[in-house]
Amino acid sequence: PIGVLDGINVGRRALADAAISASGTMAFLPAATSSNSVVVQVDRAGREEPLVPKPGPYSQPRFSPDGRRLSLTMPDSKRADQIWIHDLSTDNTRQLTFDGESQRSAWSPDGSRVAFFTTRGGKSYIWSAPADGSNPGQRAGDRLELVTSAAVSWTRDGKWIVWDGFIVGVKGAGSDDIYAIPMSGTPGEVQSAVATPAQEQTGEVSPDGKWIAYVSDDVGKNQIYIQPFLAPGGRTLVSAGAAQEPVWVSNNELVFVNVDSDSATSARLEFGATIKITRTALFDLRPYQPGSSSWRSYDVSRDGKSFVFVKPSARRGTPEPVVVLNWAQEVKRLMAAAGIR
Repeated sequence: PIGVLDGINVGRRALADAAISASGTMAFLPAATSSNSVVVQVDRAGREEPLVPKPGPYSQPRFSPDGRRLSLTMPDSKRADQIWIHDLSTDNTRQLTFDGESQRSAWSPDGSRVAFFTTRGGKSYIWSAPADGSNPGQRAGDRLELVTSAAVSWTRDGKWIVWDGFIVGVKGAGSDDIYAIPMSGTPGEVQSAVATPAQEQTGEVSPDGKWIAYVSDDVGKNQIYIQPFLAPGGRTLVSAGAAQEPVWVSNNELVFVNVDSDSATSARLEFGATIKITRTALFDLRPYQPGSSSWRSYDVSRDGKSFVFVKPSARRGTPEPVVVLNWAQEVKRLMAAAGIR
């Protein structure tokens, strides 16, 4: 594939605000300038305050376990995405990764390391590096090479890094499955955590390690399910309608994005012979940078009281659509230049 156009606005459903006429004319709404985004903290009632007020091209913020630092994805001087660490007490931001491209970070439970998806030398891996930048780190998972980008999380007991995607040379059950890499004791083989003919993404394990929440599209739309983590047992539907980006607040509460209403939603879980689910809408997400079924755009503090989001700068008035004439001919020109016929 080749890139043909940058700067199109993309909503939380991962759909581009663009259309092409039968005559080959294209129209699209431009995206907000990412370099003018700020990082904000939002409480459960939707009250917002600045967390990183200096504008920048931020995405994918993650609280450290102690809440004193953030890991962020931002481009470097070569426009390659890298992982950065922001100290909230000093308001200082430093670059953590320098090789290739890296994104979608997750903190180890003790805050000493950061795991992330990285592409280096044309090959993709899950990587783990010291959060203080004392050394470049190493690959997580022996001989583990990936085909696609992956959402990454780290279990609270530190024993597993969980991610989704394809493994080179391994045929999965579906187009996207969820795996776990052992990170303690004797290194072992990567374990399959969720695998069906459907697409499963963004696996997140509960604090007690008993359940994994994830997104599946097996009914034709993305929904949130939970099932036992690395143990037998059936799955339970948690969301009502289209949903994505799950994250555990506690062993009995899961937060996710309700795509239909574009709101943050809390699901309280009562475990017994069956699982009773009580859903509550929290606040509107339209002011904030959207994520997708394959990566989470926000995070929740360990005490469950604070959310962190990237907030793009407000547009002045309604954005004007951009019209591109002779779009079909332009695509053919770009393909020819790339050697594609």
